[in-house]
Amino acid sequence: MNTPRFSEIELGLELPPVVQTYTQRTIDDYALATLDMNPVHVNIAWCERTLVFGTPKTVGHGMLMMSNMASAVVRHWGAVTAAGAISVRYVDAKFVKAIQVGDRVTATATVRAKHFHGEGKCWVDLAVKGVDSAGEVVCLGEVGINVLD
Repeated sequence: MNTPRFSEIELGLELPPVVQTYTQRTIDDYALATLDMNPVHVNIAWCERTLVFGTPKTVGHGMLMMSNMASAVVRHWGAVTAAGAISVRYVDAKFVKAIQVGDRVTATATVRAKHFHGEGKCWVDLAVKGVDSAGEVVCLGEVGINVLD
């Protein structure tokens, strides 16, 4: 992990992608952690009967996909520290396509803007995108990260 300073971050910088395969176990664990037990996520037999989103498969939570988008930034630059070196300012996401169980999604992040507002008030805006193994966009968004000067 490389925790950068504001001055070291360049516009257009592409961070290494994060790849996540959405297994039923991953989805079930997320459902338990968030108490979101909607059958579209966890009930395989129900999904086979109802064909929600046009598929007999369960689908991942939107917020699970959104956390994967933030991971494309945090896994590279480091987690939030007590000293405040890196912290998530915001995550904004638009879900374009449901993530089916078995999908493999690649999340990417690119530095889009830098905001200098004085000592201790600098942040970076990154464009994030999730693409499934078929090459289709499943999620688009922005992640804002507070960084040290």
